[in-house]
Amino acid sequence: MKNDMIANIAQIDERIEIYKYSNGYMVELNGKDTEDEYITQKLICNSIEDVLQLIKDVDKIPVRN
Repeated sequence: MKNDMIANIAQIDERIEIYKYSNGYMVELNGKDTEDEYITQKLICNSIEDVLQLIKDVDKIPVRN
């Protein structure tokens, strides 16, 4: 099942940024949504395990050309 936080992302750019804070992580994704509009998603994760699962889910999304 696709992660609900990224369900509206149809294509992602080549770069994924991960930020580490004292109380968690933020993953920033850029790409296009399901309506072919440019999109930036900033997703908050509480643990490194959540980040890893998010990256695994994002890996299933096609890369934008």
